[in-house]
Amino acid sequence: MASENEILEELKALFPGRVASPERYLEESWWPLLWITKTYKGRALAVVLPESVDDVVRLVQFAYKREVPVNVVGGNSSVTGASVPQGGVIVDMSRLDKIREVNTSQRYVVAEAGVVLQRLETEVNKAGFTVGQFPQSLDIATVGGFISTMGSGHSSSGYGNIEDVVNRLEVVIPPGELYWTNFRRVPRSSLGPDLARLFIGAEGAFGIITAAELKMYELPRFKWDDSVLFPSFKEGVEVAEKLSQMDIPPRMLRLYDELETAYYTSLEGSIMIFSYTSQSRNIIEAIRTDVSTIVSHGFRGGALVEKLLAERANYREHVSKILERGLIVDTVEVAASWDKILGLYQAFREKAGGIDGVFLVSAHLSHIYRQGACLYFTILFTPSETVYFKIWDVAYEVAERHGATISHHHGTGLIKKRYVEQEKPVTLYRRLKNAFDPKGLINPGKLV
Repeated sequence: MASENEILEELKALFPGRVASPERYLEESWWPLLWITKTYKGRALAVVLPESVDDVVRLVQFAYKREVPVNVVGGNSSVTGASVPQGGVIVDMSRLDKIREVNTSQRYVVAEAGVVLQRLETEVNKAGFTVGQFPQSLDIATVGGFISTMGSGHSSSGYGNIEDVVNRLEVVIPPGELYWTNFRRVPRSSLGPDLARLFIGAEGAFGIITAAELKMYELPRFKWDDSVLFPSFKEGVEVAEKLSQMDIPPRMLRLYDELETAYYTSLEGSIMIFSYTSQSRNIIEAIRTDVSTIVSHGFRGGALVEKLLAERANYREHVSKILERGLIVDTVEVAASWDKILGLYQAFREKAGGIDGVFLVSAHLSHIYRQGACLYFTILFTPSETVYFKIWDVAYEVAERHGATISHHHGTGLIKKRYVEQEKPVTLYRRLKNAFDPKGLINPGKLV
């Protein structure tokens, strides 16, 4: 077996000017555990920055020949440790950043894995379209990372989650083979399972996403943004469920509990913001009429929508203020059926809030579906590894008791990997891993 120095020299020869030191990648992270301790920062020999799909193919071929683990990094925005390397080399996809095609007649865009979502959205907006994916990490998350972690944005009830937007994927699988998951550009095919689904949410366990063809939607001509103040979070949840059953659900809906409402607005109660969009003014007016049969009072206008979404985008400042106070912030995003939401909310706030070292537990509801919704908890706590793991133990215990999933859109990473076998038939994942990556070198330690 080649020594680390020999491998490093071979990499430099294969990828001149595209091999870097891993130190920055090991130190910088949005995983809160690494703000507490660097024990879990991982390890890597070097960083390779591919500039083409051919570079990725050659790197995987090299990795399989030399039996070197490959750890893929996009925007490094994961809050679960998905980007933490497990030895070998880090593959930074940021230079694979071409938007290959914006097709307005067939309403799709082809973007490489390293394209940042904000840039993608800006480019398709110029053509009069949107991809409809607006995560809080819009300014740093990449196409490949967002797909690999099965991400979602605040407009999911209108445009869908990322899995609803993917038409097909370009992937490199071991020992270095390049495929599109569908050779033809068609709206649907029943010739076997959709292979793209194998890579959405797999966090690179089965191969490396190098590009994606995504749906585009025409920018809406008309919209109705509004907010409603409820006396309690409970009443807001009941209304949110009713709105989710409408023929046309809101494109975006967020309901903040009393703590988050007070923090962001200084109002008493529970504030809901929502947005409806359409190409027709008449449809917007009809929606207003329908909504008025569910909510008859408490409207606060559209200015709060703009304010609260701006606060959401200002996450860096909020996190900095919390860290300056000597606290750590983490988030837990679960999803459950409507009949479980309030019980889950109350149970987690009570149990997590009872952990010694936890300062605050708040929540908001977002990503509504006919069958249920996502509850997004924010927890402030003292910088303690013990407290951190207690919070996650409580989170899973409460989620399990209420039939919820422990991850709606933050993926698996390292912190949630131990829960996968409790929710999914992990034996099937392992069989897929062995089939696609028999040496276990692509994103080792992730998912399975």
